[in-house]
Amino acid sequence: MNARLRQSLVIGLTIISTLWHPGVVLAASNFDLQTAIDDTTMYDTGDYSKCTNPGDTTGGGTPTGTDNLQKAFNYLSAQLNKTGVKQPAMEAAAIIGNMEQESGQGLNPTAVNPTSGAYGIAQWLGDRLTPLQKLPNYTTIDVQLVYLWTTDIPSQAAFQPLQTIAKDPKIEQMTFDWENTFERAGETMGSPPMNNRINNAKAVLKQFGNTPGTGGGTTSVQCGGGNTVSCTTTAPATAGLSITRQNIVCLAKQELALWKSKPGYPNPAYAATGLLKYTNDWYEEWCADFASWVYHNANDSFTGGRNGWDVPMVSSIAAQTGKFTFHLQSSGYTPHPGDLAIHGGDHVNVFIDSSAGASEYIGGDQGSPPYGANPPTQTPPSPPSGSNVSTDIETGYYGGGITGYLSPN
Repeated sequence: MNARLRQSLVIGLTIISTLWHPGVVLAASNFDLQTAIDDTTMYDTGDYSKCTNPGDTTGGGTPTGTDNLQKAFNYLSAQLNKTGVKQPAMEAAAIIGNMEQESGQGLNPTAVNPTSGAYGIAQWLGDRLTPLQKLPNYTTIDVQLVYLWTTDIPSQAAFQPLQTIAKDPKIEQMTFDWENTFERAGETMGSPPMNNRINNAKAVLKQFGNTPGTGGGTTSVQCGGGNTVSCTTTAPATAGLSITRQNIVCLAKQELALWKSKPGYPNPAYAATGLLKYTNDWYEEWCADFASWVYHNANDSFTGGRNGWDVPMVSSIAAQTGKFTFHLQSSGYTPHPGDLAIHGGDHVNVFIDSSAGASEYIGGDQGSPPYGANPPTQTPPSPPSGSNVSTDIETGYYGGGITGYLSPN
C-alpha cells in the first residue's frame, strides 16, 4: 500500500493481522533454520522459477576457460573474490578438490553414481538434484557451476559452508571443512577419501596459482518468467553485492517490467488479478505479500504466514528475526540494494538504488487507489484493486515515512 495514503498504526495492524490471519507468525523465535533450508527445492511449482536460470545472462556470470577445471577455478575464485574473502583462490581449490572426489578427475558433469543415482560435478541427489534437472543444458559444466554458486550453496546456508572455510588458514582444513559442511559424506581427517580430496585441492591450487580468476561474467540475471533485466545499479553500495541481494533486486525489476508491459499501465486491467500471484489468491492490501514473494523467490524466505513464507502484514515483516536484521532509523543505517524499506506499519518496498540525494524503491500495491479488499477475502472485490507494481522515489534514505530497513541473509 502507498505510505502516503495509509494512516494505520503498527500496533493496530499487528492486532488486526492476528485476527485476519491466525496463521501469521509475528516473530521467528521458534524457527528451525536448518529444517527450512537444508535440501530444499529451489523452484516454485508454478511458472516462475527462482533466479537460478543460468546461461549467457546470469547473475552468477558465465564460466570461462579451456577445460572443466579451469572453468571451475576461474568462475568460483572470481565469485569468492567478489565476496571479499582473504583467500578466494585457495577456497575455490578446496571446493574443486572435493568435487573431483565426487565426479572424477577433471570434473565430469555427467557422472552418475550407479547405486544412489547422484549426478553431476557435486553428485547432487534428491531435492538438490531436482532443480538442476529443470534447467536447460543442465548436463554441462557451465550450467552446473552457476547452479552450484547461485542455488545449491545458498540452499545449504544453515551449515555455513562458505563462512566456515573463510576462517581456515590452510587448504587442508578448508577441504575438510567443505566436505563436512557441504558434501557431508562423513569422512574423517586422514581417511583415504579425505586425503584424495586434499591432494586434489593442492593440485588445483598448484596448477592455477593464488590469483583469483576472472570468470565473473555478465551483469544481468535471467529470472523466472523469461524476462531478462539488469541487476546492476549505480550505487557504491553494490560493490560485492551478494547473490541473494542480486536476486532480490532482479526479481523486483523483473516484476516491474512485467507490470509495465501490460496494456493501460499504470492502471492496467491486469491489476484486477495481478496481485494474486503474490498473495496466494487472496484479495487484500498486498505490499507485504509482494515483498514476501520477492524474498521467497530469491531463496531467502520469511517465516510464518501462508505456506510458511507469505507474510501479509508489514509489522510482521519488520518483526522477522534470526537470519534477518532490522535497522531502526535512529541507528543511522545506510541501506544496501535488496533491503526492505519499512514505512512504519503502512508500507514496505525494496530498496534499489540511491543517487543525488534521492532513493529508488520498487514495491507492490502502489499507484492509484482503490486498493485490494480490506479486510482480506477470496471473493473478488468490487471495484477491483487499482494498485500496481511501480517505482517509488524518496528523498534521502528515510523519506516517505521510512522508519527502518530489514536486511536479507
